[in-house]
Amino acid sequence: MSARIQLKKSFYSLVNGCGVNWYLRRKSRTRLLVLNYHGVVAEEHVGDDLAESADSFLHRNAISRARFCEQMEVTRKQFHHVSAGDVLDWIAGRGGLPDSPVLITFDDGFRNNATIAAPELQRLGIPAVFHLAAGYIGTDRILWPLELDQLILGWPQETFPLPDCAEEIELPKSPAQLCDLCDNARKLCKKLADSARRDYLDMLRSRHTLTLHDVDAELNEFMTWDDARTLSRNGFAIGSHTMEHPILTKLDADELCRELSESKQTIERELGTECPILAYPNGGPEDFSPAVVDAARDAGYQLAFTLLRGFNGRDTPPFEFQRVNIPSELSLAEFQAMASGLYTYLRGSA
Repeated sequence: MSARIQLKKSFYSLVNGCGVNWYLRRKSRTRLLVLNYHGVVAEEHVGDDLAESADSFLHRNAISRARFCEQMEVTRKQFHHVSAGDVLDWIAGRGGLPDSPVLITFDDGFRNNATIAAPELQRLGIPAVFHLAAGYIGTDRILWPLELDQLILGWPQETFPLPDCAEEIELPKSPAQLCDLCDNARKLCKKLADSARRDYLDMLRSRHTLTLHDVDAELNEFMTWDDARTLSRNGFAIGSHTMEHPILTKLDADELCRELSESKQTIERELGTECPILAYPNGGPEDFSPAVVDAARDAGYQLAFTLLRGFNGRDTPPFEFQRVNIPSELSLAEFQAMASGLYTYLRGSA
């Protein structure tokens, strides 16, 4: 483990032992914490440094079962778990929430959510919301940001075309440099108009074919509609994560309306239940806008989640609810710092 990583883990262990996290949790106990996950896999895939391992890099948003259970046990001791229905009632003024409320959410709709995460949540009696990218459910497709990473990591040619370059760049050799290229290409794609992003990915696919059989199925496979129906029958809430997981601010008005309305209608048709909750793909400050909020409201949603770190109160706009995303490599002390708000405070103060 690098000295920098060890120092960071030691720092968060020290502040947790000093009661800083306890104080911050008490200070924000009347506000709602929403935690967000993507994948939960059977085994640990975290190396000493994400940049040194392509496998760790690909699993950066996929936490191990053991680590997930450890975190859920912490939340059961330090927070009161609430359901999506509790939160919807709260924002509508139909009820209150207990002190230190926390809601667990998942994005994308990976099958490991249904086969690994959900059984552990049921065992612990913890409610959750699973947001589905409806166009991927029941298919053998790979979510496009993960597909882009894996296209680059397995690129068979000596040069690679970035979306904003007239000339191709030389393909890096080291794992760390390849991971950096993945990050750069993904960020550039998210800035493109969605039609340009789709064209770029189609061009890459024409030069390097990649199927679900070529990648880690546990990490990449999406749940079926039967999986989603089982989750719903077991009391979990099912939300929308659009159809195709585009950056919503990069769509024209008709495309935006279609992504939001079609995903909601598809989920409601397949599950036979209402779908009042949306999670914006990517969820950063540049990924939603007043126009996106208006379109979400017009589509019939009542609540929408971002990935802006913070707690939520009655003063939080219901289409701008904040969540704390939990990556794979957190130590337990780091997780507690994220759940208390300390991590976000220190990042904002840096």
